[in-house]
Amino acid sequence: MTTLKAEFQRELIIYRRYLFSSISDLVLTILMFMGIFWGSNLISTGIIGSSLSALIIGFTLWTNSKYVFYAGEWSNE
Repeated sequence: MTTLKAEFQRELIIYRRYLFSSISDLVLTILMFMGIFWGSNLISTGIIGSSLSALIIGFTLWTNSKYVFYAGEWSNE
């Protein structure tokens, strides 16, 4: 449990240190989801899929791949 607490505190310090980057990443992620969601409603049965679950799974996979890509950059700190 102490390792988990230490990791949480480390992440909190990093988020405070790079506050602008943290906030802008959160805002861009929300805007990307809104764009995908409203765009899929306009297209309705296009490439994305016709169900909400397909949209959410696709967004989750995209978000996870984004964080995996950035993991190498964050580990160099």
